[in-house]
Amino acid sequence: MITGPQRPMRLDALRERLRAQDDASLTIAVAELLRVADDDGVVDRGRWLASVRAASQRTASGTSGGGAVWQVGPDQEAGEFSRYLREHVLNRLSDWGLAAPEPDDEGWERVRFSADAWEELEPRRAAVQAEFDAFVRRLAYAARTTGRASVSVPEAPGDSTLRAVDLTKT
Repeated sequence: MITGPQRPMRLDALRERLRAQDDASLTIAVAELLRVADDDGVVDRGRWLASVRAASQRTASGTSGGGAVWQVGPDQEAGEFSRYLREHVLNRLSDWGLAAPEPDDEGWERVRFSADAWEELEPRRAAVQAEFDAFVRRLAYAARTTGRASVSVPEAPGDSTLRAVDLTKT
């Protein structure tokens, strides 16, 4: 059985926790959970699994070799993937007071954000998703350029964007 703290982790703490974990797969799973949640903060298990699988494959296609995400092949059994998400993602989210599987057993059918977490996340949903997506891209880029599966990616204040203006190729 999964048990969590009384109060859910605040969004700022979640950001810091995901950065400290330096784990693109966890960030992808959280971003996709937020992306496919309904208006009540509930996500169907199958829909979340499909969304995480698709996002992982998109991100992995941008990495060479041992990228920053787990590789989810088409032949990987749904049960194995579901078990991974349950044990490595939902356990953390539950411990952090953010979300939990329902029912709380091996046959879980859906995930529900805690009421307090959903109240904070839902109004800022698009911005949080974009932030998590950008973090995953930075991890994947760093893994691709350094050849390391996990790297620390410092973030500039305000999450800077690289721009080029009026460049001429010679």
